[in-house]
Order: sequence, then C-alpha cells, then structure tokens
Amino acid sequence: MLPPLLQALQAVGGPETAPFWPTLGIGGGLAALMFTLWRQDRQESQSRFEKLAADFRDVIEDNTKAMTALLVKIDDLPDRCAAAELLVEIVKKGKPINLEP
Repeated sequence: MLPPLLQALQAVGGPETAPFWPTLGIGGGLAALMFTLWRQDRQESQSRFEKLAADFRDVIEDNTKAMTALLVKIDDLPDRCAAAELLVEIVKKGKPINLEP
C-alpha cells in the first residue's frame, strides 16, 4: 500500500508523470494530496446526493399514489360535501392547495 501522498500524486498525474514528482516539492505534493482528498469527498457527496434524490423521488411517487387513491374515493362518494367537491376540482385542475389558516 502506498502512502497517501504517493496515492495522491498517482491520482493526479498517473505513473507516466512519476519522474516529475520530485520536482513538485512539498507544496506540489500537498496540493496533489488536497486535490485527491477533495475528489474523494466530491464523489462521496455526489453518491449521497443521488441516494437522497432517489429517496425523495420515492416519497413523491408514494404521495402521488395516495392522493390519487384518496381523490378516487372522494369522487365515488354519493353524498360528499361541498368542500370535498371543491378539493377534487382544485386537484384535477392542478392548482396548489394551501391548507394552512
């Protein structure tokens, strides 16, 4: 296993740039290490974001199914109230609903 600094240098330039690594000095090595760590963090952050987006999409799909089922049940009621009829019309038109007072 290579030390982290050499891993960073390999990730930045690959083995074909190995003869030039000593010319980078400490600053170049630290910059390569920081770049590698940033890239790893960025990849982890991207994977976490993709998982969050997938979870959010699932929640939205579940809510849409539940609202559709509820609207079908309300629409099938023989003696529904005026508020239920208004709710069904609003949702069918695609308008947002604000239930806060």
